[in-house]
Amino acid sequence: MGRYALAMDGMKFGLEAEYALVRPDGRFADFTNTAYAEAQALIDPLPDLGHPELRVGDAGIRVKNWYVEGDERFDEEGRSTGLAFKGIEVRTPATPSIEEAMRWLRELRAMVADAAASRGWSLAAIGFNPCTAAYEPDYTAWEKAFHLSHIDHSAPEVSTLSYGPDLNLSRAGDADEEMIAAVRRLTFYSPYIVPFSFGSPFVGGEPWDGLSYRTYRRTGPRPAALAHLSGGHSHPLAKEADPPSQAGRIEFKAFDMVGDDRLLAELFRLVLGVVLADARALPGAADLPDAALHAHVARAGFDDDRVRAEAARVVATAQDALRAAGEDDALPLLAEIIETRRTPAHAMRERFLRTGSFFAPPV
Repeated sequence: MGRYALAMDGMKFGLEAEYALVRPDGRFADFTNTAYAEAQALIDPLPDLGHPELRVGDAGIRVKNWYVEGDERFDEEGRSTGLAFKGIEVRTPATPSIEEAMRWLRELRAMVADAAASRGWSLAAIGFNPCTAAYEPDYTAWEKAFHLSHIDHSAPEVSTLSYGPDLNLSRAGDADEEMIAAVRRLTFYSPYIVPFSFGSPFVGGEPWDGLSYRTYRRTGPRPAALAHLSGGHSHPLAKEADPPSQAGRIEFKAFDMVGDDRLLAELFRLVLGVVLADARALPGAADLPDAALHAHVARAGFDDDRVRAEAARVVATAQDALRAAGEDDALPLLAEIIETRRTPAHAMRERFLRTGSFFAPPV
């Protein structure tokens, strides 16, 4: 058994996917027109499947595989006062393979989609709120201090408008230094892999002149990747595991939400391949995301020849690592995107011009 195969021993995979909601009257649901209680009524009938490893959160509302996502608000003493609605998050349990995590996502999403449809609501996959351009609440001093306490708590004015998948992987026995090295590598190469997911070419009800308004606004102020450790670490990309059983989890957070599960699975395998790759093949490392480069690729995508060439190199290196580990290294959709330079955002803009619709249901 080679080094790469050994690296796969004890690995677990999970997904946290943020979906938008469309109201029964066809309006995009957000904090301007939807209350927490309305969305929670869609979750209440769903069963508790008993996955104790899932995070409960500060307000104690994340108690199932589905929960209402938004900006949790607190008073001056740090007591929960409510939530500004954003969407629905679907969370899989930890699984032994990416394929199993994707199977869970499909099943869990179907359950909440059916519950929503019974009341006239529907799910949508998009990277950024296409209708409401700004979220500017009056934060308390406690909230402001909390937002400054860690990069993962920062910029709620952006995160409350943006949607994406958190791709989680963990490997039993990894030292904290190995975990931090992995997230530093993912952070460095993020500008070259996020364009594969670009799917937010709208803002304020109009087409935007780029491909990912989410990436343009989000990555830099917020992280591309995090390491969840047992505590006592001051690295900006490390966070204390909550619950403690999640220590050892690597989380990639920079992709736009995509509606094609085949593409989402390939993005997950790409992240795994980057983590598994030999450091000599992918030597880049960064302590914080390059905000300027992310903003550039958010507009240019793979029309930037240097970005496109580096993305192709990262994909090829990741495939080498996946193959050596005995994992599925087939990434045909990524290869097509590199070849054609067409991201999901291109199709979204074309659909908008034909139909006036910002999004399609996830498949």
